[in-house]
Amino acid sequence: MRKSIISDSQINLLKQKVLIQAGFNITTKSDCVKLSKYLLNTGVGYISETTIYRLFLKDNNKHAPYKSTLDILCNFIGYADLSLFIESNLVEYGFIKDYNLFDTTLDFLFYSCIKNKDFKSLFEYFEKIEDLTDEVKKGVVLNLFDALVKSDNNTSFFKEFAENKFVREWILELGHDPKFRIANYSEAYLYYLKNTIITKDINHLQQYVFTNAILFRSCFIRNDFKTASIYGLKLYVQNLNLILSNSHDIHFFPFVRFISYRLWYLSLINTSAVDTLEYAQYLLEFTKLNLMNADKLKRDILFNTIGEVLVCSNLPISYQVTFKQLFITELMDLNLNGFDFKLADLLPQLQPNGLLRYRP
Repeated sequence: MRKSIISDSQINLLKQKVLIQAGFNITTKSDCVKLSKYLLNTGVGYISETTIYRLFLKDNNKHAPYKSTLDILCNFIGYADLSLFIESNLVEYGFIKDYNLFDTTLDFLFYSCIKNKDFKSLFEYFEKIEDLTDEVKKGVVLNLFDALVKSDNNTSFFKEFAENKFVREWILELGHDPKFRIANYSEAYLYYLKNTIITKDINHLQQYVFTNAILFRSCFIRNDFKTASIYGLKLYVQNLNLILSNSHDIHFFPFVRFISYRLWYLSLINTSAVDTLEYAQYLLEFTKLNLMNADKLKRDILFNTIGEVLVCSNLPISYQVTFKQLFITELMDLNLNGFDFKLADLLPQLQPNGLLRYRP
């Protein structure tokens, strides 16, 4: 049987659409067996696990697939045959140079969908991985992050997925990027908050605290103090009493952010030196109190969040020295003499969560 004639760009696009339809990635031989059985059970035809392995995990230039194989895959994703798939997607995507940007299949898949606003495919994909393990979802987060970083206009994606459970929980919350390396990243959180009513329930209040705190931080460290003041006003003036009265029900990380960034807000409103130093001392006491019986994650959160605030504040260096003393156990575990390093240099050693752990 004659081998098919298909470009690398076209075959890559076909494989990504197959992954969307299947709902899982192909990274091992067992995945190849799984897809082979899946194709057979759907009635589109039989492709051996060996052929799938060559197609998805080997160099395609050395293992050109037969047209009959690609016809089955095209049928699986809703096309009558390979010819119709190529014809349809030449119009839809144009096979421009963007298809050479990625080495990882899912990166390319997500980038293509975002660029071409193929949100239906993404909705289906996120729905299909809902019941998979957390490790699988973490991998999806990293692939989507890489795609979003390479995309220069993500507004439509953020708007479309503002209420999507997977995107909210895994991309914007657990997968938050403190460095804001994604274009239009602030807009993602504004859409995230769009239908939030802070007096409705604790979840809404928690989302409000989390979002305004990270937006405040982003603006402050970029020296956009005017915008930072807007977010600070919401947290530390307009809703201060509401947040404090529900502090025991708010998750640890967003509340630590809220407590910590208030020191920065005090500097923006020209609080007296006496009051500012008093609040800095409160942060040290807050840290010491919460370190008691805290697990490693909470200790890392305290170290990074409050440590960053102290580093980026015009306080006497003695506050940073005292703060480091509270974490002598962590510094010893890292085989570091904390007093030989500035706090700013120690912060990257203990990452709390989010993307910096995987994409520093």
